[in-house]
Amino acid sequence: MPGAIASCSERNGEKLLTSREEQVVALVADGLSNRNVATELGLSEHTVKEYLFRIFEKLGISNAWNSCCMQCITAGCSRAPV
Repeated sequence: MPGAIASCSERNGEKLLTSREEQVVALVADGLSNRNVATELGLSEHTVKEYLFRIFEKLGISNAWNSCCMQCITAGCSRAPV
């Protein structure tokens, strides 16, 4: 997993995201659509959306910040935008 994703998925050295959630984030950060992420991981598109909802919830990001978070992850910042 790229270091940028790891830094966004950990807080105080504690892992916030499951391995599967990290896989979803990595694929979305690579530019895959929810449908393509689902196909890649053998999931339904609905399940991918649920994962994304939980990921943003864990990272403390509202839906309005979803695209910002993905930009943050791909740019390599160490925390979610405020």
